[in-house]
Amino acid sequence: MPAYTFDFTSDAGAERVQFTLDDDRPLTPQLFQVHEELRQRGLVIRGGPNDEIAAFWNGVEVDQSQTAQQLGLSPRLPIELRLRPAPSKAPRRAPELPPQHFIAKGWAVAALAGFFGALVAWTLAAGFVDLGDVVDSYAELDGVVAMLLGAGIGAAALAADAWKESRNVALGGLVGAVVGVLGAVLGAAAGGALGGSLSATSTALAFVGVRVGAWSLLAGALGVAISLPAGRRDSRRLLDGLLFGLVGGALAGLVYCFPGPADAWQLLAFVLVGTTVAAGASGPSLQRSAAILELESLDRRAVGVLTLREWGLDERTGASLGHDRETARVEWTGGRFAVRPGDGSTNVVVSGHPIATAIYLRNHDVIDLGSARYRFRRLRETPA
Repeated sequence: MPAYTFDFTSDAGAERVQFTLDDDRPLTPQLFQVHEELRQRGLVIRGGPNDEIAAFWNGVEVDQSQTAQQLGLSPRLPIELRLRPAPSKAPRRAPELPPQHFIAKGWAVAALAGFFGALVAWTLAAGFVDLGDVVDSYAELDGVVAMLLGAGIGAAALAADAWKESRNVALGGLVGAVVGVLGAVLGAAAGGALGGSLSATSTALAFVGVRVGAWSLLAGALGVAISLPAGRRDSRRLLDGLLFGLVGGALAGLVYCFPGPADAWQLLAFVLVGTTVAAGASGPSLQRSAAILELESLDRRAVGVLTLREWGLDERTGASLGHDRETARVEWTGGRFAVRPGDGSTNVVVSGHPIATAIYLRNHDVIDLGSARYRFRRLRETPA
């Protein structure tokens, strides 16, 4: 066993002694023995009574759980011994709260986006008074208005989804507009075929039924189309979009049959379709998530629906946190959700504890990144 030189500082000043170390054994028990032998000789390393021993070689602190051979230590350079305060123990955390059902704010974001998209579509459609040779029949006009409605709702709904999850908003809006127009074309065609079944002798009740059916088909097709981009990740979103669209379209068709100011009823019908379709394409899938991560406050101010950031998490999805670059990521790993600091991140704090490596998240944990605070909440039990 080679002999190593140990330098340390006692109350009398700088000291130097020699001890042999076994290169194949971890340093922890050996340094403890060296420390005890020094005390028996009356050589006390300067420090507090409850301090722990630390060793430095070539100016770098060594990992005492490893062997001298693993660390590449050589007797040619001395090992410096110091005493330092033992790290404080983290306070015992309270038992984790069980999953609790709550309504995600994403419902409000989606509904508001659908409302806005429908309002824009109605405003544009209201300007169609005389299109001359471009549109020369009511059927064609209905088709153009339906496409405007689909484009407005689709663009607003998918742009809001992208905004909420810190993705490309412009791309989300473009995709939403395209699929919204496609859904509107199919829905308007189905509704037109249904309307063509009316005859001059049809009753008022039949007229109402056909109008309600036509609006339901239009809104249902819109709901399915807007849900398509996320359908591969969650195929149930297509059914969500269809059901919410059918219900919202039926209400809109019924409202549009009311006597009185047609423009006002048309506006109400548009926003009914917009809010229900957009909410159905996003909200139910969010509630089915295993957990939800939500931006709770920014600069110590509560976050509203217009500045909300929210992710529905499951075994296949994650969330990248940070504005200019990824400072942390929440993802499924090892059978649980964990938060991992990004490369070079030093300011990730989880429920009051700074972290340097990935740790598992518990229900209602808060993640502080600078002035932003996120809250993690589980909606259902996940395997441990």
